Amino acid sequence: MQKLALELLRKRYRLRRGRPVTFHPELKDTPDHRGQMALSGFKRVAEGYRTIWLDLDCSVEDMCANFRQNWRNSLVQGKRNGLTVIDDPACDRLDWLIERHAEHMDLGGYRGPSAAILEDLREFGNETAGIRLLVAGILLAHHGKAATYLVNWTGDKGRELRATHLLLWHAAERLQSEGY
Repeated sequence: MQKLALELLRKRYRLRRGRPVTFHPELKDTPDHRGQMALSGFKRVAEGYRTIWLDLDCSVEDMCANFRQNWRNSLVQGKRNGLTVIDDPACDRLDWLIERHAEHMDLGGYRGPSAAILEDLREFGNETAGIRLLVAGILLAHHGKAATYLVNWTGDKGRELRATHLLLWHAAERLQSEGY
């Protein structure tokens, strides 16, 4: 089943204008998984990518205590700035976020999830695998009992107010309350 899913993914998102199709599968880095990826037409092109798993089984206080001091300080500043967090499970604001994300990728010259992939996640999502726009500027994909932080956009004022820290914290609290 996994092999079929990888092959379908490869067929759906073909190489366009010389830009490779990239994604970060949530698979352990084993010889078997590397072989499955290669058989499906994917190859490893970058070393050094890392991801962070946030344990939501502990209390909110313990979770926050495990963050670095500078991150906690920015979170406190974000909480004090009177920002309003908008929860948007219907993804009504997704088009706005996709536009900001595309502009950000063009300006910054980096690769991230394409608009087509984000649109497909919205279209084909369901209760256990899809996308959720928790707050303006953050997009999470949820799948099974996990969620992946896909996209963020924060303007100059948002950076000044430490909005991203507040949004990520709100997302972690929300996921924890939903049993992730």
